Amino acid sequence: MQIAFRLDGKSEASGRLFAYLPTEQRSPLPCHINADFFPEQTRKSLVLSGEQHERYWNEMLLSFAAQEIATRLEDLRDILGFAGLWALISEAYKNRNHVNFGIFWKEISNALSNVEIYWTSSEKWSYQADCMLLDSKYSVEHEESLDDIGITTVHSLMHPFKFTMLAAGLRALTLEDLVNALKVWDILQI
Repeated sequence: MQIAFRLDGKSEASGRLFAYLPTEQRSPLPCHINADFFPEQTRKSLVLSGEQHERYWNEMLLSFAAQEIATRLEDLRDILGFAGLWALISEAYKNRNHVNFGIFWKEISNALSNVEIYWTSSEKWSYQADCMLLDSKYSVEHEESLDDIGITTVHSLMHPFKFTMLAAGLRALTLEDLVNALKVWDILQI
């Protein structure tokens, strides 16, 4: 199996599925996936229906591709940057209810809390549990002020992926979080 990503910074919502030669079927992610898939007789798409072994084989290969991507999120972060990585994750989220391609969101979402892939306002990578989402109406100055009192927020450049991050379990900053951080900060200032 081979999975190929664009490295030129241009974004595409989807790639293409290959059974060694290209099919006309789009990949659920912005990458190309090539494997020993069983194509339909026309070679325009993969066999993903019916009760024959070809369908189950193709589903197993898609599941394996999803697992491979999910286990390499930090590597992909370093290669694609936060925007490329989160575009990939967002496309998986958009296809979460697709009968054949929902497996990508399932595998990726299970991995998201265990990897440092949240780009923060302090321009460092963070785990999901160590940062929060600040509402987009606030500015970079607000992010910096929150960082000064010990609240790490995801960088404002991550806001296009807000709904995906929230679906993945990232917490939005609440008033209670702010009050608690200020209490701790006040104690540390004494």
